[in-house]
Parts: sequence; structure tokens; C-alpha cells
Amino acid sequence: MQSEFLFRNIREPKIFAKAAPTRKTFEIDPHTKGFLKDGKPFRYISGTIHYFRVLPDDWRDRLRKLKFAGFNTVETYIEWSSHEPEPGVYNFEGGLDLFSYLDLAFEEGLLVILRPGPFIDAGRDMHTSITWTDGLMSYSRF
Repeated sequence: MQSEFLFRNIREPKIFAKAAPTRKTFEIDPHTKGFLKDGKPFRYISGTIHYFRVLPDDWRDRLRKLKFAGFNTVETYIEWSSHEPEPGVYNFEGGLDLFSYLDLAFEEGLLVILRPGPFIDAGRDMHTSITWTDGLMSYSRF
């Protein structure tokens, strides 16, 4: 069964289509205050690789290097200003194919922390504020 997806004509990551044979959990142990993943103590060790800063042909190599360096989680922003350059126009192709990037991360055995926009502080122009939303939203800068 496919999950409900917000955008038409954009494929889901393969990981969504896989049926989990058992119930997966991620919670905080009230006694140790540590993480429990599937009921077992878990420590996530995260490194950042922004898919939109690396050529797609290099994604698997970079993810493998992250894994070999001892990380179990990759973190990335979703640079929404590139994915929706104007209202209702979406781009998830080439270097912006977020779902292929997620598929590769899962294939390499990495968990993923997604950090969605529209505002990201990743050293991009205007912190990647989406210019067409300037009149629609306001936010505080620290």
C-alpha cells in the first residue's frame, strides 16, 4: 500500500514502499534518558552531507565514507528554494533528486535526519529564504 503523498508526479522513496515485517520503534528510555531503537539502547552518530552540494554520481561514495567513518546517520537540509522556485513548480530531478539520495542512504544502512525549509541556515543566498514567500510569511532572524 502506498502512502498518501503531497505532490503529484513525484515518486516516493523506495523505503516507503517496503512493508516492515515487524513494528519499528524509537523512543526515550524514562530510566536512562537514552534512546531506544526497536527496544534496544541506541546512540545515533550523525554527519551532514547536503545532497544539493554533491554531484549525484558521488552520493553513494560520500555516504559510504560517512558510514565507514563510524556514523550511523546522515543529516541534510531540504533546500526548498531550489525544489519550488516559484509557487506550484517543483523540481526533484538531477542534483535535487532527494528521494534517490534517501534511497541510497537507506541502502548503505544509514538513518536519515531531514531538516526541511523553507528557511535553512546552510550558507546559501539569504539563508535560502524562498523569495516568492516573502509576502506570505515572516520569521525572526537571530
